[in-house]
Amino acid sequence: MFTSKAEDYTWVTEHPRRMSSRTNKPAELFEDLWRQLRECHQNALQELEAKVRKLKRERCLDAEKLEVFHSRNQQLKEQNEALQNAIGLLEER
Repeated sequence: MFTSKAEDYTWVTEHPRRMSSRTNKPAELFEDLWRQLRECHQNALQELEAKVRKLKRERCLDAEKLEVFHSRNQQLKEQNEALQNAIGLLEER
């Protein structure tokens, strides 16, 4: 896995002689770097997808709460109107 830890960047800072003993061909170096980049990209993508899923869940929950608040607000408005009418009738007596 390719992370941002300092020890994971040793392939960049190693002395060329040590690197050549580990890998003989530039193509092999490229393939290794390409694999690390692909893993890094895949991990970042998975993290972002998880964040998107979490935000969508939260948005759905917020929408449900909003519906409940709206419904309750409508009920309270209707009750307030009925009480105002009742007060008006009582004042007329």
